[in-house]
Amino acid sequence: MESKMKTTLIMMMFAGIFLTACSEDDVLNYDFDTVEEAILSIITAADSLERLDGLDDGGAVDIGSYSGGGLGKIAADTLSPIKIGRRIDSTSFERTVEILGDTVAIVTSTATITGDFIIIAFISLDTTVIDTFVKPFNMEMTRKIKLRRIGDGEVRRLNWRIEGVTPVIGGTIASTIEFLEFAMISESGDSLVITDPLNTFFNWRELPEFEPGDTVTVLLTLTNSSSFDAEIVLMHHGARSRIDKGRKRLFDDGTHFDEVADDNVYTGTFLSRATRGRMRNGFIDAIDWGTIFDPTGEVNTKVMGLPYMIRRMP
Repeated sequence: MESKMKTTLIMMMFAGIFLTACSEDDVLNYDFDTVEEAILSIITAADSLERLDGLDDGGAVDIGSYSGGGLGKIAADTLSPIKIGRRIDSTSFERTVEILGDTVAIVTSTATITGDFIIIAFISLDTTVIDTFVKPFNMEMTRKIKLRRIGDGEVRRLNWRIEGVTPVIGGTIASTIEFLEFAMISESGDSLVITDPLNTFFNWRELPEFEPGDTVTVLLTLTNSSSFDAEIVLMHHGARSRIDKGRKRLFDDGTHFDEVADDNVYTGTFLSRATRGRMRNGFIDAIDWGTIFDPTGEVNTKVMGLPYMIRRMP
């Protein structure tokens, strides 16, 4: 085996052909032509790794019902938003395999997400006129998955096991927002800090854990070079699907647990779900004000996501 091999496959086509051609029994014993194909089949089967539907709001959602208050207008605004949200239409994946030495493989998985960002808003200063604005968006989200060789049998798929995953990071093309540091700290003492998402691997069998019903404080430090130089930050949490999730607003106003106003550190809290032993997905979501307040402005967002667990009984 070469010390380093790379191959790129479009997994939607691969998975479709594979699943059509094989029965359930065939899948368990199927031997792939290359190590790369076998590794990609493992990633495809572990679909919970690539759950991005927690970003899907299904449409515009009432800001006040989630954050305890609406968005205030600023000078020169043309809209006063009441509801905002994403509606995802399609998600596709492209994955690249890199084999390092004879024991480690790194899969770089990039998802392309298309859909609409929807704004329901009062028009200008007239709070009697409400209109809906629909802005199409195209996002790319990337994560890395580490696998380790655990055997050398004839069935290539059985020789590799997922060992670690990174957060998923991305946003709209040419986003002006960058994340510098993300932290989650619970009242029971669990914590994590991420500064380099695509080089931070979490053991797949030992993901970050929180106690059921625990209060988790979230902090995000960012920069934004857009002309607005301002953003709204949301935390999508608890997601196993689009329906089963919450969404909370984070603040940089010196209140809502935020210590210093206007220092580009956004802070907020959420309650972890009560069901033990279930994997959840969290997404931190920064949306430039030009997306929300400018009716003709392009969608400009940055997003990072991480799977986590609700702790099992000891």
